Amino acid sequence: MKKKCNRFVGDLLVELRCFFDFIKSNIWLTVFALFCITLSYGIKLVYFDFSIDTENYIVNYNEKSIQWKVLDRPGLIALKKIFNGHYLNIFVANYMTYLIWLISILVICFMLTRMYKQKSKISSFIFVAIFSTSPIIAEQFSFVLQSLEVSLGILFVIISILFIYYYFKYNNKIFLLVATLLNAYAFSIYQSLVPAYVALSVISVVLFLSNNRLTENSISFKKYLLRTTPYILVLIISYTFTKLFIKVVNMISGLTSANILNQAQTWGKLPNMEILHRIYNDIKNVVIPSGNYFFNYSFFFIIICILLISFVQLANREKNLTLITFSLFILFLLPFVMTFYLGWSGAIRAQMPLYQIVVGFLFYYSFENITNNYFKILFFAFTSIFTFQQIQNSSNLLMSEHMRYQEDVSTLKEIDSRINNLGISDKSKYSICFVGTKSINNPLNIRGETLGISLFELGVTQTNTSTGRASELLNILGKPYVKPTNEVIQEAIVDSEKMGIWPSTDSVKIDKDNIIVKLSN
Repeated sequence: MKKKCNRFVGDLLVELRCFFDFIKSNIWLTVFALFCITLSYGIKLVYFDFSIDTENYIVNYNEKSIQWKVLDRPGLIALKKIFNGHYLNIFVANYMTYLIWLISILVICFMLTRMYKQKSKISSFIFVAIFSTSPIIAEQFSFVLQSLEVSLGILFVIISILFIYYYFKYNNKIFLLVATLLNAYAFSIYQSLVPAYVALSVISVVLFLSNNRLTENSISFKKYLLRTTPYILVLIISYTFTKLFIKVVNMISGLTSANILNQAQTWGKLPNMEILHRIYNDIKNVVIPSGNYFFNYSFFFIIICILLISFVQLANREKNLTLITFSLFILFLLPFVMTFYLGWSGAIRAQMPLYQIVVGFLFYYSFENITNNYFKILFFAFTSIFTFQQIQNSSNLLMSEHMRYQEDVSTLKEIDSRINNLGISDKSKYSICFVGTKSINNPLNIRGETLGISLFELGVTQTNTSTGRASELLNILGKPYVKPTNEVIQEAIVDSEKMGIWPSTDSVKIDKDNIIVKLSN
């Protein structure tokens, strides 16, 4: 065992040197990745405002920790305690998130070159362009309260795939063990990393088959199964470890898992035809999007490219084509697995990083397999267009979110100023209820899933009040109010019926120890 450990350390040091050599010889790739990140998400590195749920984390850290445990994310909580505990430094969180994202991009590029005999360095640039700029990343990383931890989880999954490759290369099972532990922890940070791991596993197999296509011998189905087995075993064992970890944490905490996937599932809750119609629309929204800021025609384009490449390879009778086609088919299906399982697409941010990994690799694979130089130039041109669209949409969504935050803060300050004019001596003894909703008035505002949407809309409950998020943001701004009870909120809704709508003079009212602000009917 000691000999294996020493070999593991020695081999790992060799690979680390290879990684640093890769960075040195690919400086322009690193610069390009940094350029893409800065242009797409640089607004988050300049402005330090925050999106939904972050206000709840800052004000009610213990409550948010319980929510994460119930949502089966104990790994996220553990990292929180390691990094900063209850204190959230927006500056550090944003910079560290995108630094780790940059490292993840470079590690994937390194992984591709280690696993595959790459023909052109341009392929790596194409992968980076498509993979790193998606607006879905902007949506996910805008949740600053968890962005650093999620980005680290993504890096863990990427490294685990690289370690499985090292297991094949060095024939050392310690690499498999470390890969399993990394995955198990990553899955306890964010559940969406499970399909991301599957996607990277399939990509590894495609690269293995593509390499062997250049040799004289074809890969048998038996050898194909042997190659995929370690990836499957690591997935099963690491997922089991994660479930045990979650169960132990919940037992110690006395909590019950929320089973959010079962809650989100629509099968059996809605008519089957309605569910099938939703699935059709959600798939269409990805493949042939219309008026959608998160997707463009890159998925449709790459389907056409892969089909054409496959036809050419079939005509040339290239080896391993059946197994490669089967693996690519799985890869194409992966972004829609949760859509079929739930009966709808779910939260768009949950597609990160699965969707980006799949599309980014398919662009990489296509460019590597196009033999005609004119078609390569045409492919590069389309890639540039899709990249520019993604950068623009990511940046626009984040700028819109910045303007949203500024307007929400401005509105809350105006409301607080209006309350001051009511002659209250100590506002901290009063509760505050916001009845109704208020959207952003800025004509430049665009709406994502949560980006660009006011806290006065996102926080609205079935009782038509946006009290929770708005009052927590007031607290952060140094204007604390008492949290109203459900009974007080119900009374406020009734009392607000004869009130005017903000910003009219009669839109703010004091009722005993409660302040009512009417935003809409």
